[in-house]
Amino acid sequence: MTSFGQSVSYYYDLVVGHQGYNKDYVKEVEFIHDVIQNYTTEAQSILDLGCGTGYHAALLAKKGYSVHGVDLSAEMLEQAKTRVENQTMASCLSFSQGNVCTIRLDRQFDVVLALFHVVNYQVTNQDLLATFATVKNHLKAGGIFICDVSYGPYVLGEFKSRPTASILRLEDNSNGNEVTYISELNFLTHENIVEVTHNLWVTNQENQLLENSRETHPQRYLFKPEVELLADACELTVLDAMPWL
Repeated sequence: MTSFGQSVSYYYDLVVGHQGYNKDYVKEVEFIHDVIQNYTTEAQSILDLGCGTGYHAALLAKKGYSVHGVDLSAEMLEQAKTRVENQTMASCLSFSQGNVCTIRLDRQFDVVLALFHVVNYQVTNQDLLATFATVKNHLKAGGIFICDVSYGPYVLGEFKSRPTASILRLEDNSNGNEVTYISELNFLTHENIVEVTHNLWVTNQENQLLENSRETHPQRYLFKPEVELLADACELTVLDAMPWL
């Protein structure tokens, strides 16, 4: 499993919040809340596996849930912990470092989340089974697991027809630096994997290069029968499958 390094972690929210990604965390949290409420009005605790910079977790905590986020990347968690803004937030929002395949927190939750392709980062059958076992271990009886995945038919249809590289030029409002981000895609069709390479350059207002980084993250796209098989292997029941938002 690959985790994000320091440079990409710092600029992660800037990149995914841009119109090129059009990621609306507020709308996504409303969607998650509605899904939870559709199955239970009693849910109070949430485990957010692969929480990243903690954006979802913080918004869910503000909605009244007690949320614990887990991520493999120490750099991502540095960003996440800045969301604990006061004592009230500290009482309902916490984070720890760990691998979603192996972590055991010795507690259970009403809801487990794995959002923004966390499941897809588990590229082997063994890691996928281990991730679903982690979910099972941390779910209370009657609890629900919500995840979004890169869906095979979409990836092989619309997604694969897109350009294999895209570029964003953004400004870091905190200091005026220019951030250039290039995403490159490489499809390993027989492995059900798409490799996403994140290239990042940061320059100051005098056009001096301050930092650059390159990370390649393999992600496995999934099909509905695979998800059903994984769930069944870990004694979980698929309740629904729907388009994200």
